[in-house]
Amino acid sequence: MAASILARLREYVGDRRRSPRRGARFYASVPVEVTPLEKGAGPDAGFGPSVAGATRDLGASGLTLVVAGVRAGGRYLTDNDCHLGVRLELPAGDVFLLARVVRFEQPLGAGGQYLLGVRILAAREGDRAAYYGFLRGLAPAE
Repeated sequence: MAASILARLREYVGDRRRSPRRGARFYASVPVEVTPLEKGAGPDAGFGPSVAGATRDLGASGLTLVVAGVRAGGRYLTDNDCHLGVRLELPAGDVFLLARVVRFEQPLGAGGQYLLGVRILAAREGDRAAYYGFLRGLAPAE
């Protein structure tokens, strides 16, 4: 009985098991440097004080970063009025992205690291293609 109700509900609202919530994600730990930038800055903006960290997972539209702190040079990475300059140290060379924070979690575990979910807004010329090329070489996260 419960199974038939669930089947009817899926027919009515759609079977979400076939509708993924977001694009493919890839687990990879890549060294990263994150710098707070003015909101109108472009992907070619200069880098100032930054926070080091690593990626936890990557996707075509965003990244999950694990960083040691959320403050760089007197600015918070999580401020609504700033974008982030993200430098990824990929094996083929550095890639520069412009991003904004869409998710923030307080310190993880005893190490006091923070989790930042960021959406990619723009990239330097050629860097987006290099980033996508790197993603194609990774195994998708389950």
